[in-house]
Amino acid sequence: MKLYNVYHSMKSRCNNSKHDNYARYGARGIRCEFETYEIFKQWALSNGYQEGLQIDRIDNNGNYTPDNCRWVDVKTNCNNRSDTQIVTVDGMTKSITEWADYLGVNKWRIFNRIHKDGWVPEDIIEYYYNKHKEGIK
Repeated sequence: MKLYNVYHSMKSRCNNSKHDNYARYGARGIRCEFETYEIFKQWALSNGYQEGLQIDRIDNNGNYTPDNCRWVDVKTNCNNRSDTQIVTVDGMTKSITEWADYLGVNKWRIFNRIHKDGWVPEDIIEYYYNKHKEGIK
C-alpha cells in the first residue's frame, strides 16, 4: 500500500493543479511517464525499492521515467531538490547540508548566517572551510 501512495502522490503533484506541490512539478512541466500503477510497481520492485526510501528524480528538470528515477534515503533526496543551494569552494561542489557534514558544522548555524545575518552562501562556506583547513594542519 505504501508503494501505491508513492505512485499516487507522484501522479497528483504532476497532474493536479490543486496539489500543494503542483507549482514545483506539474506547473514546471514535470510529468509522470509511468502509465499505470502496475508498471510503476514492477519497475520499483526491480530497482531497489525498500520501505523507508523515497523516489528521486536524478535530473530535477526531467520527468518521472525509469531512466531518471531512483530510490534514495531522505538526506540524499533533500540534497537533490531543485531549491537546494549548491556551493563550490576550492574545486569541491556540495549542497550546504553536505558542506556542514564535511566541515563538522551544524547546518542550522550556516543557514542562520545566510538567512538571518545576510552572509553570501559561498562566503560562509569559505569561512568555515578555511577554519577547517587550519585545524587539519
